[in-house]
Amino acid sequence: MVKFGAVLLLAGITVLGGYAFFLMLRAVFSAWSGVPVILQIGVPSIFAGLGVLIAAVVRDPLQERGRERFNRVKH
Repeated sequence: MVKFGAVLLLAGITVLGGYAFFLMLRAVFSAWSGVPVILQIGVPSIFAGLGVLIAAVVRDPLQERGRERFNRVKH
């Protein structure tokens, strides 16, 4: 039951985040009608890359936490 609730929560956050991202992109591209295309593509790409790197920094320690083995630690 907890996993189902977590899936619903993540699905809701993903849908709302995706819609917010769509609105942001639409606002950026409509407001930047006089800006060169290379900047219209480059600036959002930088932010997207930064977001991916931050997600990787957060995700890697969480994955490693489950793989840690303490062989010499006595219970």
